[in-house]
Amino acid sequence: WTELYSLFVNNVWTGQGEQDRIDLLAPYFKNLEPSKGYLAIRNLIKTGYIKNIITTNFDPLIDEILKDIPHRTFIDGLKKESFSDDNFSINFVKAHGDLQHGNLRFAPDELRRLSPEIEAVIHSLTKGIVIVVGYRGQDIGIMNALNTSKAHCAFWVSPEKPDLYDQYSNGSIDTWMKTRNSEYNFINGEKGDFYDGSKEKFERQREICLWNRGSGKGYGLHAFRQLHFHLFSGCYGNQRSSDRSSFDG
Repeated sequence: WTELYSLFVNNVWTGQGEQDRIDLLAPYFKNLEPSKGYLAIRNLIKTGYIKNIITTNFDPLIDEILKDIPHRTFIDGLKKESFSDDNFSINFVKAHGDLQHGNLRFAPDELRRLSPEIEAVIHSLTKGIVIVVGYRGQDIGIMNALNTSKAHCAFWVSPEKPDLYDQYSNGSIDTWMKTRNSEYNFINGEKGDFYDGSKEKFERQREICLWNRGSGKGYGLHAFRQLHFHLFSGCYGNQRSSDRSSFDG
């Protein structure tokens, strides 16, 4: 992947105009349907578990699952409200741009630092409980924008637990999870297993993680259910590729 990524950035991405980049990528995202993972996210939103979504993906799949749910979309230089509802609203951040509005970030130098506006939004929205899903944590701009408050915990959900002995690749994940007092809060399983749309399975996983994480601390499951989650979503919506993260280098 590293070699392919380098070849693409050097020979295709670099030197392209903003619209050229959109035109280059748009055909690959046509006719995509939300996968199980996205439908599970929608279910958690509809049941009130998630209030904020941050994604690195360019594609419109989260836009699709939110189309009938009141939400605000934040893209670099743009804040868009789908429709207003005083009782329920989701904050949706597309941190690396959008195929409709541009501001795409993909090359390493583009990922090192986000715009001050997007950094501020991400920092604010990740102050509460955060669930990181299907993300490799390789974008330093995103990792630096995440809130480091110890007030609330975080969960890192992926098919395999990041190798924390590999500090070169995963040092930023290790540091952030420890800063959030959440170094025991890794949820792992077979590919696709933790994307199951069953709310019961999700709750069982959370209960196991909270009560058996080995830290000597316990949170009441009832109280935990009352909290609204922040979701950092890096899962890829194309069903052919739902086991890997999208454009995170």
